[in-house]
Amino acid sequence: VIPYGVEVPAGGPPPRSPHRLRQPGAPLRFGVIGSILPHKGIHVAVAAFSGIGPARATLTVWGDPEIDPDYTRELEARRGPGTELRGRFPDEEKAALLAGLDVLIVPSLGLESFGLVAREAMLQGVPVRASQRGALAEMLESGRGGALFDPEDPAALRGLVERLLADPGIIERWAAELPAVKSADAHAEEIEEVYDRIVAQRALLERTMVGGVRR
Repeated sequence: VIPYGVEVPAGGPPPRSPHRLRQPGAPLRFGVIGSILPHKGIHVAVAAFSGIGPARATLTVWGDPEIDPDYTRELEARRGPGTELRGRFPDEEKAALLAGLDVLIVPSLGLESFGLVAREAMLQGVPVRASQRGALAEMLESGRGGALFDPEDPAALRGLVERLLADPGIIERWAAELPAVKSADAHAEEIEEVYDRIVAQRALLERTMVGGVRR
């Protein structure tokens, strides 16, 4: 299994210095980026933030509201004052959006096969709170750079958010221990190494054969 890499800027990843310089008492900034569909668990995040005022924390959701209009209307009806649905954005703006967050939330109910946006957030020095499902659980199984929660239980996510509100220093500690994010170029090199190994093995096999019979 060779996990994917992500696009890394030509100058390399941004520095891992303290990434959020907030004024004392400023709200924590949480975000969700993904398809606005039930299996992505957006309603789980919305429910978790429903009783948290915008002076303490904000939740911004980016995604296409037209994919499932009924679901979007349901989210709009349930969201609290600190939650905002902002719709789509140009891909070239993604890095800046992620860099403006304190924590990315990935509340998927379905089994994610990789978790691209989570790794893109980590590249920007942003910790991740992810569903304990599929590849997301594997990504954070060491507990470095974030935490996992049961997406069937919004109260579990709410408890994690309250923990950060009580001790925002946890965010900087998570940011400092984020695992390195593999680049797309490194991923391509790993695949090439597999092909090189197979070709070398085939050449060796052919050298040991005479007339189709192994020596």
